[in-house]
Amino acid sequence: MADIIFLLDSTSSESLIDFKNQLQFVKDFTQGFTIGKDHVQIGVVTFSTHPHNAFHLNDHLYKPALLNAIDNVQYRSGFTFTDEALTYVRENAFLPAYGGRTGVPQIVIVLTDGTSVSTTDTAKEAILLHAAGIKACTNLVLIALLFIRSFKSFNLQFSVSDCRPKIYLTY
Repeated sequence: MADIIFLLDSTSSESLIDFKNQLQFVKDFTQGFTIGKDHVQIGVVTFSTHPHNAFHLNDHLYKPALLNAIDNVQYRSGFTFTDEALTYVRENAFLPAYGGRTGVPQIVIVLTDGTSVSTTDTAKEAILLHAAGIKACTNLVLIALLFIRSFKSFNLQFSVSDCRPKIYLTY
């Protein structure tokens, strides 16, 4: 059982093709789980200049409806305000009204090119999100955001199979 929010980069630095690849990743990831109120729940938030909730954890409790909803997530262009997106997730995405469950792991998986408008604010929000108990792969993503935030996006990659950050530093 888990509540999983995908936070998807929908900014101008991501092409529509890149965004569609993110959606395909979410669909592929979802295939490995039993979806439902007593199992895994998936929500999607996109972000650019402002975060946008595509759908809540409790909006699609059956896999076919969930996969269809993922296909219909809209690409929005704008600037990369990752900090605002993390704030939105922390304050809204896991609320009981939106399907958040107590005693269930709360996980956020951030898919981004990694270049935030405000790296300082993003790091602060990452700490607050972590302190709020958001865990699993999130911790690794947040550690990466916190300690690698000054590197360009092509220097940070995550292994999809185990969520371990793989860091390649080039100067």
